[in-house]
Amino acid sequence: MSSDQLQYILTGTVLNRIKGIVSLQLQIDQFRRMIFSSKQERFIPQAHPDQLSMPLELQNSSVVSSQEVQKISYGRLILETEKLTPNHPGCTKLPDHLERQEIYISNRLGISVQ
Repeated sequence: MSSDQLQYILTGTVLNRIKGIVSLQLQIDQFRRMIFSSKQERFIPQAHPDQLSMPLELQNSSVVSSQEVQKISYGRLILETEKLTPNHPGCTKLPDHLERQEIYISNRLGISVQ
């Protein structure tokens, strides 16, 4: 194999690698645009010249005043059971007849019971 043939093969390999790098760089740029670009959509209405417009004039009688205020009140019936139940005091104490054990856990020695 001559040096010209070797140079031709290496040149072709280098060109293929450069094409691959350019292709990958374009993909990276495309992904960056997808991730970091602004994500907003705008609606641009395109009025058709043949479309007619509708007259939308409201009459004064059909318009509701925004200053009208309704005052609403209600009463609540409290049951006798609701009056008697106090706030929950928490956990109850364990009975005295239950056996108690203290277990100390040590990282070096394992579990010991005393």
